[in-house]
Amino acid sequence: MLIYGLTTIVNALSGIFAKMYKLLDFWGYAPFQKFLKTYDPIIWALATIGIIWAGLMMMHNKRVDYHEKGNNFLVAVLLFFGLTFLMTQGTKLITAGAEQAMVNTPSAVSIYQGNITDVYMLDKAGWKTSGGKAKLPKTTNRIKNMEDIKLLSINEKVDTGGWFGGSKASDDGTKILAKQLSMNSDGKWELHNMQGAFKIDDNYYRYSWHPWILAANLLLYLITVAIVIFKLVKIIMEINFIGLLAQGAALTDFDSGKRNRQIIAKLRDSFVVAFLLCVILQFYAQFLSFITRAGVGGVARIFAMIGAFLFVLDGPNIIQAVFGIDAGLSSMAQTMTNVMLLARGAGSTTKSALNATKKLGGVAKGIANKGLVGGSALAGFANGLTKKPNLPGDKVGGVTPAAASNKKP
Repeated sequence: MLIYGLTTIVNALSGIFAKMYKLLDFWGYAPFQKFLKTYDPIIWALATIGIIWAGLMMMHNKRVDYHEKGNNFLVAVLLFFGLTFLMTQGTKLITAGAEQAMVNTPSAVSIYQGNITDVYMLDKAGWKTSGGKAKLPKTTNRIKNMEDIKLLSINEKVDTGGWFGGSKASDDGTKILAKQLSMNSDGKWELHNMQGAFKIDDNYYRYSWHPWILAANLLLYLITVAIVIFKLVKIIMEINFIGLLAQGAALTDFDSGKRNRQIIAKLRDSFVVAFLLCVILQFYAQFLSFITRAGVGGVARIFAMIGAFLFVLDGPNIIQAVFGIDAGLSSMAQTMTNVMLLARGAGSTTKSALNATKKLGGVAKGIANKGLVGGSALAGFANGLTKKPNLPGDKVGGVTPAAASNKKP
């Protein structure tokens, strides 16, 4: 149940990740376009200043490359008036590609496919061996989608036939699966029948799997997807902000044209990296599946899993080298860690403030109590100053103390 719960969460997060690409359409959001139109007067004013500046530079410089100036003007105009078309088409292309990639092969299914071996698939492949060990076929199970995972009975046993039914395995498979290897009293290994007329039949389990390895794969992938989602949203906001910047600054770069070219290149690279995040996730899931197929087991498998996780965390170096954008998750993970630490620190500060408030309340209460005591003392002191003291021999209640003390009850 724990592993299936992780699988469900991984599948849900993968769906959330695919849906996040719909946020790329923020540029077509009507209130946002209305927000942009409020700055039209400023944009045209800046464009006018840019044209005047370009004209002054052409008049000032003796050698002017009119071909370059014409190209700069053309790039600026196309960027300004064609930006909406570029943003819309880029959004449709990236969204369609990402959603199709996530739907065709869900990552959780890929992890299951690489970590479970069906004995019937070995039987179907002919029980091939290599170096004294079973040689795994290309397809080790029939898991194709989440429905197969949901209906999978991991404790199912191999059916080798019996009194009332035939075996589901081949003849060779039935012979192999009907025997077990055990050590006799002399310390030698012997084959024994697993079935008999006067004993309870034993059967092998149908599926060979490693629950803790599978759970670790799912957990690492879950953490990765969660961080990638935040990274994707950050890139999507950057793409739309680049569009916002381009809309305002495109018509101000008639002179050199360098800024517009940088904006176009940055916008293109951001779209590419946003799509590559989906590719990296798929690549990571496929590599986790391949670790088992490659025969890497034990401690070596754990090192391979951690190494693959670090690859995704740091990001492929080639992406940053070619596109100039860090596709790794380490910066995002560090940011999330800092946010959690900040929230924790804010919670501690709030708790300390509440404790301090309580202490101040206690101090104030103590001061008030002491003030009451002090006030009572001062009142008594004042009363003693204004009232004549009772001296020995004075009358108390009209009689002297001696008479009062001698009075019988």
